[in-house]
Amino acid sequence: MVLVIFFIASLNIALGCALAFYLDRRLRAPLLVIENRPPKARASAAAAAHAAATPPPVVEEVEEEQPPEDCFTLEQLPAEWLRLLEKQAIEPQSFLEASAQVLKLEVSDYRESLIGAEERLRHCREDSEAAQLFDELSVANTHWMQRQREAEEQLASQRKMSGPYNKMAESISTILAGQEQCILALSETDVDRLDRLHALLDSVHSLRDAMNQTLDVVMRCEDRLESLDKRYLFDRLTTLKSRTGLEMLLHKWRKTDGSGMRLLSVVLCDIDKFGPNNQRFGVRDADRLLAAFGAMLDELRRTLRGFERPVRYSGQSFLLFLPDTGPRNAMSAAERIRQSIEAMTFDLGRVDVELSVSCGITEVLKRDTPDSVFARLDAAVAAAKTLGGNRTTIDEGSGPTAVDPPQFRVHGKVIEVPVESTQGISA
Repeated sequence: MVLVIFFIASLNIALGCALAFYLDRRLRAPLLVIENRPPKARASAAAAAHAAATPPPVVEEVEEEQPPEDCFTLEQLPAEWLRLLEKQAIEPQSFLEASAQVLKLEVSDYRESLIGAEERLRHCREDSEAAQLFDELSVANTHWMQRQREAEEQLASQRKMSGPYNKMAESISTILAGQEQCILALSETDVDRLDRLHALLDSVHSLRDAMNQTLDVVMRCEDRLESLDKRYLFDRLTTLKSRTGLEMLLHKWRKTDGSGMRLLSVVLCDIDKFGPNNQRFGVRDADRLLAAFGAMLDELRRTLRGFERPVRYSGQSFLLFLPDTGPRNAMSAAERIRQSIEAMTFDLGRVDVELSVSCGITEVLKRDTPDSVFARLDAAVAAAKTLGGNRTTIDEGSGPTAVDPPQFRVHGKVIEVPVESTQGISA
C-alpha cells in the first residue's frame, strides 16, 4: 500500500510522456477511426456511486503511424516494483505499463484492507474495539497522506506536460485529494465513521477504474491487444469479459469488418442506486450481489440470444455487444433485458433485493474510436438517470433521446445469491 502514493508522481510523468506523444503523433494500426465532428462532453454513468474519475480524453483523429515511444526504460524500475510484478507473472514492456500495473495491484490490496476494516467495524461490540481499529487505519493512512504530499510536490516541480495529459493526471490527483479528505474525516469524529469509510472505498473504486482505463489506453496505443495474456480479458469477480476484453472485441470486429459495412450496436446498463447496498449489506456482500447480477445477465444472453457475452464495463456498469444489429433492434433487446431485471428479486441472505438498470444505446460507426463510443454511451446512461432511472435512451447521432418502451411479457424470478465468501477476489 505504501508504494501507491510514492510512485504517483512517476506514474503521472510516464503517462504524460506516452499519452502526449500519442495524441500529438498518429497511432499505427488504429482500432477504429472517429467521425469528423466535435466530440460530446462525457458524462459518467457511475458518478452517483463513485467519486468521479475523469475518463481518458477522446482522440479526435487517428491515422497510421508508429506507436508512441516510452520515455523510460525498464532498467529504471525500482527493484521492489520488479519483485511485485514478477510475483504476479506480469512482464511489462514499458515504464508506463509497469507503473499502472503496480498501482493497480496496490489499490487492489488497499481495497481489501478497507473491506476488512469495514467488516470488523460492523461487528464491533465495544467502543474500545472500534477505537483500536481506527488507530490501525490512522497509522497506515497518515503514512499514505505523507507520501501523497511528497509525490505532489515532486510532480509540481517536474510537470511539463501537454493539455490532454494534464486532464488525466489531475483526475488522479483529484481522487487522491478526495481520499485525503475522507481519511481526515475518519479521524475527526466517532459519528458516521462507517459512512466515511464507505466514502473512502468509493474513492478507491474510482482510482481502480482509472487505472484499468489507463492500461487499456496503453495496450491500444502500443498495438498490443492481440498479444495480451487472457487473464486481462476477464473480470475476476463476475467472470464476464473485462473492460480490456471489450477493447479486444472492438479490435477484432474492426479487423473482420474492414469495409465497415456490418451493423454493430452496444448497450450500456448501469445499476440504479447501487451504492446504498454497500452501506446496507457491506461491500463484501454487495460484491456477491454484483457477481450474481453478472451471472444473470449472462443467462439472459443465452435465453434472448443476439449478443456476445456481457462485459463488466466498470463498477456496477455492464455492456452488451450486439453484432449485426442496428440501434432500433438493439433498443428492443435492451428493453426486454431492462424489464426482465425489473421483474426479478435477488435473495441475499434471506433479504429480498430489487434492482433496476438505466440503459444507453448507440451504434458503432465506421469512423468511431472506442472513446467516442464510450462517451456516447456514458452520456446516454446519464440522460436515462436524469429522467429518474430505470429507463432507456438511445443516441442515433443527435444526442440521447428517451425511448418509448414496448411492453414485453416477462416473468418474475427469484435469484439466490451464493453465500460463500468472495475473500481474495478483487472487484
